[in-house]
Amino acid sequence: MGVLASGAFLFFHTLSSTGRQIIFTASSENRIRTFDAATGELLVERQILPPWPMAQANCTELGKTMGIMGTPVIYTDYEIAFFYVKSYIE
Repeated sequence: MGVLASGAFLFFHTLSSTGRQIIFTASSENRIRTFDAATGELLVERQILPPWPMAQANCTELGKTMGIMGTPVIYTDYEIAFFYVKSYIE
């Protein structure tokens, strides 16, 4: 299940290998984070690429950056997350 809160998508998932429940987040800053659902402990954090600066796009409605904006998908059979990343590379 995905929920949009404060510019981040939240997904709750139970790992088939361990039975551990996790929360997967993806943000408009191109950051993904995984938390333990029971304790709130940060397990993994990664910035995929630098986010697109919105000043370059003449758009003021989305905040300062555009990164992972669409809804990520978790392929539960293989426990792989797919998402679209918007970035700016000089």
